[in-house]
Amino acid sequence: MVTQQLARRVPLIGHESVLPETSNYLMSDGQHMTTGQTCPSNFVWLTGVNGPPSSLLQSVTRAHYRRMERKQLQNGRAGLRALASGGGSMCLEQTVSGDETPYPYEMIEESAEFLLSRTKLRPKIGVICGSGLGPLAEQLEDRDIFPYETIPNFPVSTVAGHAGRMVIGTLDGVPVMCMQGRFHSYEGYPLWKCAMPVRVMKLMGVDQLLVTNAAGGINREFNIGDIMIIKDHINMQGFAGDSPLRGRNDERYGPRFPAMNNAYDKTLRQKTLELVKDLGLQDVVREGVYVMLGGPTYETVAELNLLRVVGVDAVGMSTVPEVVVARHCGMRVFAFSLITNMCIVEYDTEAKASHTEVIETATMRQKDLQKLARLIIKIMSEDGYVAGDE
Repeated sequence: MVTQQLARRVPLIGHESVLPETSNYLMSDGQHMTTGQTCPSNFVWLTGVNGPPSSLLQSVTRAHYRRMERKQLQNGRAGLRALASGGGSMCLEQTVSGDETPYPYEMIEESAEFLLSRTKLRPKIGVICGSGLGPLAEQLEDRDIFPYETIPNFPVSTVAGHAGRMVIGTLDGVPVMCMQGRFHSYEGYPLWKCAMPVRVMKLMGVDQLLVTNAAGGINREFNIGDIMIIKDHINMQGFAGDSPLRGRNDERYGPRFPAMNNAYDKTLRQKTLELVKDLGLQDVVREGVYVMLGGPTYETVAELNLLRVVGVDAVGMSTVPEVVVARHCGMRVFAFSLITNMCIVEYDTEAKASHTEVIETATMRQKDLQKLARLIIKIMSEDGYVAGDE
């Protein structure tokens, strides 16, 4: 192997303290990237590499992301911004997580291939379980269980009620893959990473997605323990210019400007509403509009009254990034919220929202949620849906 020499060092001005004093650099024979000896630099150049810069960019990005994502640095996780330069050279800049560049297609593919190589099942339906709703995955048979920390490039859940596992199995004979725990922007993850598992599902062959969450009820006709089928959402973080699709678009997932006017499949919603009476849930199943706020603070009285005026029925801190990415990928989506608490919209009360209340209500409704999820998965598997039919 011909080792490429470090050509020169360019300090990353203003960020010298982000990384340790030494940082591994890469050696290349023109095709393969491997970790080399350390060099005292946050910003390095690799030169003299045979082949076009674009192929090197892909190799360096994958190798460095894998290494850096698994290594806790002194001031948080590091990402990588790779920029091609002329003459077959490559410049590597390590950056803090808040400004991470979305993973390239090849890294999502790596996560998908890891899972596919370790299970015989090929699910077409994905499920994302919200706070306290993870026990649904325990109902799967012939399960293959993958803790998030064992999946290459995967984030890790940090919130109570989120087990942090991908479970692949069958539910009433239907192959499904179930996320026991999701990721939130308030945990420090950018929105693209919160929704990254959806792209992994897509590359594994999933074309229908069931998303669940715990939410606060704003609609005064709702009660704690009600289940709201989401018919539409308001993307508050999108209003502020943040989106899981922000950045360069990859056409292998979907178009630059995906439509969101039918994000939640109308046929699935109608069939579910017709059949919930068979489950004895007709008195608790509602339909409404969901809004996502960033959290982790619960909303003020003024914020809730504003949301009520614009037609919001329930509020939460998740779901929208996953739905946006799923629709970008061409998936059919169904989502529901468990109303775990009623939002406080009056000033003269001492009541407070709490995550404990969320978990308690979810636990109380576990059996009903599992019944509803089974019904939705049955409808998805039997109606002959083919991706691209919309």
